[in-house]
Amino acid sequence: MSHDVEQWIADWFAAWTGGWVEAGDEVIRRNLVMKQEHTARVVELVSGLAEAEGLEQGMVRLCRIAAWLHDVGRFPQFFHHRTFADDQSCSHAELSVRECESGPLSWLCPDDASAVRNAVALHSAYAVPGYLTGGPRLVCQLLRDADKLDIWRIVLHHYENGAPPGSLAIGPELAVDGWNPDYVEALLSSRCAVTADKRSITDLRLLQTGWVFDISSTHACRYALREGYIERLLAFLPDNEVMNRVRQHVRGYLKARAGAVPENQGGDD
Repeated sequence: MSHDVEQWIADWFAAWTGGWVEAGDEVIRRNLVMKQEHTARVVELVSGLAEAEGLEQGMVRLCRIAAWLHDVGRFPQFFHHRTFADDQSCSHAELSVRECESGPLSWLCPDDASAVRNAVALHSAYAVPGYLTGGPRLVCQLLRDADKLDIWRIVLHHYENGAPPGSLAIGPELAVDGWNPDYVEALLSSRCAVTADKRSITDLRLLQTGWVFDISSTHACRYALREGYIERLLAFLPDNEVMNRVRQHVRGYLKARAGAVPENQGGDD
């Protein structure tokens, strides 16, 4: 695969998504520009993770191409439904694949197209299925890691500074009080919670915290630890015995996965 193919795809992404941005009203433009910026950051993050894993340049480019395409479906999704909630509109991952089939995916050789197609289709799935193995599995896992790293950055900015007017990145209204006990049980068992079961804003934050258990790359864990993403999310959980147990377990898990890298020491990514 040549560098030119990735550049064609990056150029296609800019032109194609730009059309949706320009056709929308102020709220649509604001939210879709956010997704353009998110995609660019995921491309850089996944590139860093892939290089830290020692992958050859062809595989690094494959990871970058998957990142350019992973959220393509967000643009028609939000334009038509004015929401990023898949359960209230459509599967943005499936839509991303459909939108790319006759364009970018057709520019790749069959094996590369299959790897990118799987990574895009599965980037927001609960887990990577066992049938995906070898290089295609690694591309998918690194894309999922990079995506989560930037989503943590986005939601923390909103939690800490307030969501900008017209932004729907956090999602629909949720109850202020209470939490789903199944979410607590999942996190204490080192498992991600199930998205469909969230009932409250605390559930949403538990869900986002629990993504740490899906991170596959040690380098991504080190990045998250260095940026304080999980610690900052934990600060938004209620102050009680149950949530303190969650905090203790999650902190221990992340530090063990990251190799207990000191805060002032950079990661390998």
